[in-house]
Amino acid sequence: MSSRLIFFLTLLLAAVVSLLVNNNRKLPQQTTQSTNQYPEYIAVEPVTVQFNDQGLINHNFRGRLFTHYLESATTEVLEPELVIYRDADEPWHLRANKGSILENGETVLLNGDVQLWQTRSDIRQTELATEMLILKPQDKYAETDKPVMIKTLSSQTQATGMKTWLDKEYIELVSGVSGHHEF
Repeated sequence: MSSRLIFFLTLLLAAVVSLLVNNNRKLPQQTTQSTNQYPEYIAVEPVTVQFNDQGLINHNFRGRLFTHYLESATTEVLEPELVIYRDADEPWHLRANKGSILENGETVLLNGDVQLWQTRSDIRQTELATEMLILKPQDKYAETDKPVMIKTLSSQTQATGMKTWLDKEYIELVSGVSGHHEF
């Protein structure tokens, strides 16, 4: 081959490669979304266990999906389930459609068909139902300002707003309290 032909083919090849590289290069996109809308991590079906100062289990927490956002320091939970253990008594169980872990785990906000129950060995059962519940798992405290229904085997009580100390089995109903009790 002549040197002119080799030079021409080399030049043509360089032009084709340059054209392909430039066409595949994308310009940076300007986004209107801030980076805090993207999760730092996602965990599928995780289980967390929190211990107290004596080394005993305080509570465990599971969900179908945990999505953590770094900038807001929140973790969104799909189908959260918690078990809050008490010294010698039966634990309390909680379930909701979704939840948010806030304040480094100090507060858990549960939303959508929130169920809270305790089954005792003597077959007594207490069930609470509401649409929103603020839980402080370390303090074993929960509250809501929404309507709440409390059921036992012999009673049914309705109210708007509730505060409960799960370790003391104490429930304070805020307003609009009505109930039906069987003796």
